Amino acid sequence: MSSDEQAPSETSIAGPRYSVDLFVNRDVQRALVIARARALSLEEPQHYRTIVFRGYRGSGRTWLLRHLAQELQEVPGVKAQYIDLEQWQGFGLDQAFAEIVDQVEAQCKDWLDRSPSKDGATPASAFRSALPTHLWDLLREHVFVLLLDHVYEADHSLLERLEESFLAILAVEPQVLFVVAGRGDAYLWKTPELRLYTEEHDLPPLDKEYTHEQLLKQNREAAARAPEIYDISCGYPLSNYLLAGQPASEAMKRTVEGLLDRVPSVDQDCIKALCVLRAFNEDHIGALLAAYAGTGAPDNWSYREERQVRDRLLQTRMVRWSEQHGGWQVDGAIRPVLEQYLLEAEPEVWMRLHCAAYRLHKGWEAEYPDEQQRWQEESRYHAECLASGLCRRLAGTSHKIGG
Repeated sequence: MSSDEQAPSETSIAGPRYSVDLFVNRDVQRALVIARARALSLEEPQHYRTIVFRGYRGSGRTWLLRHLAQELQEVPGVKAQYIDLEQWQGFGLDQAFAEIVDQVEAQCKDWLDRSPSKDGATPASAFRSALPTHLWDLLREHVFVLLLDHVYEADHSLLERLEESFLAILAVEPQVLFVVAGRGDAYLWKTPELRLYTEEHDLPPLDKEYTHEQLLKQNREAAARAPEIYDISCGYPLSNYLLAGQPASEAMKRTVEGLLDRVPSVDQDCIKALCVLRAFNEDHIGALLAAYAGTGAPDNWSYREERQVRDRLLQTRMVRWSEQHGGWQVDGAIRPVLEQYLLEAEPEVWMRLHCAAYRLHKGWEAEYPDEQQRWQEESRYHAECLASGLCRRLAGTSHKIGG
């Protein structure tokens, strides 16, 4: 493995550890899950017993699930367990599967040992013998909410094993609720309760008011800079936290490092090169990477090579398809921060990228008359960015966090 292809560092620049005192908002999402769990505890059948929260990097999916795991314990007749599949990244399949199931069974045993036994009705299921003993006993008396984090990022062989040997069996029990969180392409479950009878929700960023509240709780000294931080972070909680760091003059650099800390360095450069585009396809890749490197004319990339780069970027889960823009997009929580960082720290690179994109789209206006309007809009966008960025640089008013 070359130095350019090294794996992400094991030491990541992370946000703060979850704390109930630092948690902000997510009222709509919390109310949805709690209402669903409470209905099950009242033996009200629910058509949808899988709730999926999807979000960009740093959107707060983990904090939401951890918070729900605590709040759900206060709902009578409900027990909730948080499982982070990222914990078993790199483990062997058999070991990972066994440890996950054992963790659920151990938690169920602990709950049963600490609560007086009740005469609960035995669930009518043909799969009783396939469920762990203490989990089965818990289902006689409680609704069980399983909160699974980093699902779409997990190895597909582990998800397949979990589904076939555990989740599919658990899913047929009417007193079970799944809350799933992930980033990137969804895993195609086979079990109807996990694939068809689901609710999917994108986890939005915080608004300006909640961004301010987050900073008051997590970094009070930076709360006065909340409007500036929000302008760059767009309200994504991890970016808010990292941009609020001290010294403020270095916060942007640390934010970029934090957002990309799990991405191999070769892919970090690709993401930075493509962040100036509102959307991209394979034909953008060679030209933008050449502009980023400052090598002048793009290398003679084949379509196969460009697809390989695109596929590699998809594996980072920092890129997703946009129906609105008809192309791939750099993660919406990362793109504005990266571009602002380039404008401030590497203005020549930022300018080369926008110029390359402008020239590319101008050429496509003539080459593809059926899509002329689309490429005119894109070339106009990059021309406006260049004009605005140049004016700010000349005036010395580049929007720096902390000045």
